[in-house]
Amino acid sequence: MSHSSSIRAALAASILFLVTASSQVSAAIPYQPIPPLTPLHHTYSASATDHFYTINYAESYYSTQIGYTPQGIAAYLERSSQPTASPFRRYWKGPPQVEHVYLTDDYPDEKSYVLSNGYVAEGIEGYLHIQQVPGSIPLYRLGKFNANTGDLVHIYTSSNWELQTLLSQGWTYDHIAGYVQLTSTFSGIPGTGPDGFPVIPGGHYMARRCGANTGCQSETGFRNYYVGYRSVLSTGKLTGTYRQIMSFDLWSPDYFTASQHEHIAIGLHGQLPLDMSNIDGSTAHHALGILIGESDCGVGATSVRVEAFWPTGNAVSGTCVPNALSNNVTYTFRITVTDAGEISYTVTPKGSTTPIISDSLKGAKLFTDPRYPFPAGKTGYFIVPATLGNADYSLYFTNFSVSWQP
Repeated sequence: MSHSSSIRAALAASILFLVTASSQVSAAIPYQPIPPLTPLHHTYSASATDHFYTINYAESYYSTQIGYTPQGIAAYLERSSQPTASPFRRYWKGPPQVEHVYLTDDYPDEKSYVLSNGYVAEGIEGYLHIQQVPGSIPLYRLGKFNANTGDLVHIYTSSNWELQTLLSQGWTYDHIAGYVQLTSTFSGIPGTGPDGFPVIPGGHYMARRCGANTGCQSETGFRNYYVGYRSVLSTGKLTGTYRQIMSFDLWSPDYFTASQHEHIAIGLHGQLPLDMSNIDGSTAHHALGILIGESDCGVGATSVRVEAFWPTGNAVSGTCVPNALSNNVTYTFRITVTDAGEISYTVTPKGSTTPIISDSLKGAKLFTDPRYPFPAGKTGYFIVPATLGNADYSLYFTNFSVSWQP
């Protein structure tokens, strides 16, 4: 039996066990967001001089039962196809040259070569970014060939240090296989959450994934299957300051489309304690800010409006500029909310000095329920996806900052 066949046979047995065991587990499990990224496990066989990578943990584990040793997680890949990502396809060549190699569709000549030289396609190992999205780093591919034995081996690394070490050991640099996003594992930033959730240093990441097993078509909660809540209950407000200012650059490859039916809520001068299973049940959903996306302003998720948030409802107001934002364009947002409840904002294409959307109004008047007036004494902020649409998207917030000024 071949290496890959052995792994598949053992994997089938483990799946049967897991299915049987799962029927005995209570269904009352608190909702947890599904990470958009999945780990690429790495094992190595010294006898076969073969580096094996897979997103299937059970498959990786069983490779260690036939002589491979664990090498850790090589990278994190997208679970499903995305506009910026390509399938990371696995190919295998059996004895006497045991070799796994992984290619994206960006290298058709390499695919033609491996298929004409005895390699067999074994499926897709996640999806690898083929352009450098914010917060991503290169995944390098290196090779080593032994002319005496005809043995070829490939290795992948996202570490510059490991890249230089391998080059000093006689490996040959092939090219950048693609780009992988930073996660808490790569970043070394404590408290950034479980692995599989991207981390953008100095920024923020928000996404929705409606692929297999994420359940967007049958979700039980209005805001389930999100990635990207950010809630800060309070910020440092110095004496003599009265304006809270949030600024960031925003880029997306797929959010600003006519069929998205989605919006992102950003609230300042307020707070939002999180209840991960029922955010609408919070009595402190209270702030003044903006909506980015669909907000009763024409068709499509391309507008920005002012919104007042409070526990009994909301009010959307202000200038309506439909279809103003586009995919694959970076926009600079600047939002200001004062202690008196005045709000202003601008949206400017990166590199330009002329805003394409801007508005300013007395937002305190939008809080018409006397029980919940404008939260003048609160200093927190939040970013909340509404997850109304059954479609994938990714939003990259960079150069993110929140400050108080006189």
